[in-house]
Amino acid sequence: MKRRRAAFLAFGLASAMASAAPRLAVSPGGIAFGEVCVGSNVVGRAVLRNEGDAAVSVSRVKACCGATAELSATRIPPKGSAVLSVSLAVRDAGAFSKSVQVTCDDPERPLVSVPVSGIAVESGPAAAEGSSPPPPRPCEGAAGLSVAASLVVGAALSLWRGRRRLSVVYCLGGACRLGVGGAFLYAGAMKLCDVAAFAGLLSRYEMLPDASLPFLAAAIPLAECAAGLLLALSVWTRLSAAAVSAMLVVFIVALSQAAVRGLDVSCGCFGGTSSGGVVSAVVRDVFLLAVSVWLALGGGSGRRRRRAACIP
Repeated sequence: MKRRRAAFLAFGLASAMASAAPRLAVSPGGIAFGEVCVGSNVVGRAVLRNEGDAAVSVSRVKACCGATAELSATRIPPKGSAVLSVSLAVRDAGAFSKSVQVTCDDPERPLVSVPVSGIAVESGPAAAEGSSPPPPRPCEGAAGLSVAASLVVGAALSLWRGRRRLSVVYCLGGACRLGVGGAFLYAGAMKLCDVAAFAGLLSRYEMLPDASLPFLAAAIPLAECAAGLLLALSVWTRLSAAAVSAMLVVFIVALSQAAVRGLDVSCGCFGGTSSGGVVSAVVRDVFLLAVSVWLALGGGSGRRRRRAACIP
């Protein structure tokens, strides 16, 4: 009886492990640059999605000759995704076909090949522009328009509220509110366009359990959008600036610990794709933190304190 129970238990564990396996898929099937100009540098993107029930770990990304590749996350949670960015220097005219090899722990597909193709021409539409622009990220246009509209409304409200007390300090505060608020609003909107890719990027920081990543990948962009919108519209300015400052402190700590530990991470400040290196992101966040702390302390309001009347 003990042997049978042990055999059934081993069979159950094997079945569970077989069912809970990662499944890495490429969406779309590859990167097609189309017609590009000879001598230009082009950038293309593809999405690697984990369609399995277990997290997939990517151990290596090998680009083709003359190209560089970067993956936004080396550990992709179940039902999550990561963005593969490929930069290619086009040297010779004619059709080209290359590939990027992605090595992972998918038991059925440990080596995923992402095809890269296009046509290099000496002249044509691509040559007139100098290079083929990278394909836009999802929701990029809508996010940009919404942020622009919010900034216009915020600028109009700021001018209307300060029409009787316009000063250099008030105008500087208004510019800071619009700048920091617009940056946070755009960053949050771009992250909401692909929450799964942002969750995959968060996993690379190795600070939080995988179970919390889907919730945080949605909560962080929503908090950024809310605080950025309130700050841009000058609503609850000191409270929203304090919230922005708190988030910037968390971002700086996360980036700094990743740099100290030598983790292969990118900023991802504006979505799942790379948004610059860690050092430049820390410098940018420190500058934004200084501005937001100044706003939280009441800077840029343009209000002068009334002196108390002297009573003889």
